[in-house]
Amino acid sequence: QGQKNAHHFAHRGTNECEYVKQTNIHCMAEEIFLEEKEILLPPIIIDEGNTYSPVFQGGKASIDSVELEKRISDFIPDIVLNINGVTLLVEIYVTHAVDEEKKAKVIKAGNCFMVEIDLSEFVHEDMTKEQLREHIHEAARTRWIHNPIALNAINEFESSKKHYTVNPNGTIPNCPARV
Repeated sequence: QGQKNAHHFAHRGTNECEYVKQTNIHCMAEEIFLEEKEILLPPIIIDEGNTYSPVFQGGKASIDSVELEKRISDFIPDIVLNINGVTLLVEIYVTHAVDEEKKAKVIKAGNCFMVEIDLSEFVHEDMTKEQLREHIHEAARTRWIHNPIALNAINEFESSKKHYTVNPNGTIPNCPARV
């Protein structure tokens, strides 16, 4: 609380500081997670026309522990959460979304669970820590980057689909829906 006694985030840079180049929003988001006791995870749903199946319910999950910028294999996620013995990696998207290269590293590192929280629309805004906390808790801001359990369920669903060949005349041989 500086001279105006308003809550704000300030970052003191030192030679050893790993966070100097990060934005205030990014650093504030990390700080918020150090204080949080839960995270809202989005559901994963298979929705293909007439098939609607929840693969992962989503909802609030209790956080057991938080580590910032911890090396996992050959990359460093923004936040590492432990939730009931499961490791969940969290990326904060302010200026750069998770790309395919980083996603591949997540999978290679042991098929980790990972979500990304999109705060990119606030990159040029001034806001308090409490305002940012509210945005972090908006369900629509969080998306799954990788969820091995859901991926297995989606792969099973895909492999169970029946594929039919359409004849040049428009008929489908051996189709159970034929009248």
